[in-house]
Amino acid sequence: MLRTTALLLLSLFASACSRTTQENLSTKDTLRVVLVAPSTAANLVAMGLEDIIVGVSDYCTDPALQDRPRVGGLADPNLERIAQLAPTLVLVQGNTPSLEKYCEQANIPYRAFHTDTLALWESEVHWLGEHLQREAQAEELIASLQGMFAGLTQAHATNTSPLPRVLIVASRRPGEAGGILAVGPGGFLDELLTIAGGQNVLQDAGRAYVDLAEEALFTLQPEVILELESPDENPLATWQRDFPSLPAVQNNKVLALRGEDLLMPGPGMGKVASAIAQLLSE
Repeated sequence: MLRTTALLLLSLFASACSRTTQENLSTKDTLRVVLVAPSTAANLVAMGLEDIIVGVSDYCTDPALQDRPRVGGLADPNLERIAQLAPTLVLVQGNTPSLEKYCEQANIPYRAFHTDTLALWESEVHWLGEHLQREAQAEELIASLQGMFAGLTQAHATNTSPLPRVLIVASRRPGEAGGILAVGPGGFLDELLTIAGGQNVLQDAGRAYVDLAEEALFTLQPEVILELESPDENPLATWQRDFPSLPAVQNNKVLALRGEDLLMPGPGMGKVASAIAQLLSE
């Protein structure tokens, strides 16, 4: 589900999301927020607002919200469960027409975010701070992440060596045509790689995510392969078996990165960038 969200790169302030305003939101003391948006849920928790969250997506993994009722996902929101929770605000990440229609009919403020870049993440956090009366916390959260990014960028700013050419594999389905979903330019994962000191081998791909044919690997010649949520306990062994001639494989630079934050544009992006920088420096 998080992968589906990551592929949706649209304007944050699309017309479908224009109904929610400061005037038609309840005060903080009466807010009851339902979230079909794991990354937005993480933002609210980081801003100290977990107490107003009354329902979350089936895919929400934040420990602070494990006791919250589950309300389905983007493709299958549980409208009956959502109605029972009596929300005063519904926030989603992506498109869910049935839930949007329900909120319109029930006169419930609704907001859909489409967050897949650092700039859009900052815009989302600004919106949350303004509309949920947590502007200072929003600014603090943004400043904290910007500080982490600045430190990482400074760490390799004076390096005169060419940046390592990195292939980021978001998911891999061995044996299937187009079985490698790789990170292209423009999305937050590409931005985190740049901050961490790497160069995306797909920087000219023209889209944020690419279904990559295995044959293309021999043209790309990545020097580092970074697998997110690898299906293998030892991904290097798999790549040594299937693609022994790639520079990354020959130099034992097939690296796995695991964690709940990897595919979420949320507060955990600083830790992800730091982990990538650490792997690239080894």
